[in-house]
Amino acid sequence: MNPLKDLPRVFFHEELLSFSSKKIQHPAHLRQLALETIHNIPPDAVHIFTDGSKFDSGKTGSGVVIKNQDAITKIKRLNPNHFSVFRSELIAINAALEHMIFIKGTRDIWIFTDSNSSIQYLSNWRNIGDRIGLNIIDNV
Repeated sequence: MNPLKDLPRVFFHEELLSFSSKKIQHPAHLRQLALETIHNIPPDAVHIFTDGSKFDSGKTGSGVVIKNQDAITKIKRLNPNHFSVFRSELIAINAALEHMIFIKGTRDIWIFTDSNSSIQYLSNWRNIGDRIGLNIIDNV
């Protein structure tokens, strides 16, 4: 884990990214690695799972599942046509964080994404200049 000095409660869990790849690893192996990571998270933490997708038609969407001790919340967004999967991933992360603003008493929030590019982008938050990226940093 690499805490950012200026954002002390923000962590980017990059260990899975360093030795696993969706292109070369068997899906069952990746699933096992992910489950091991999830099971090591404190039980009172909020788990946020995000995904962005793009269809052959050019339509894009963002999805979020937020799981805490009390409830499971699902968020779906249809994005403007021809957005990239990267942009859709960022929209999902932002939607999750916007939702969490209204949840009182939240301690630790863990965001899970399969988007290496989103993690790299947000890790370099000092260089972010677009609206959605800035919204994410503001909501953290």
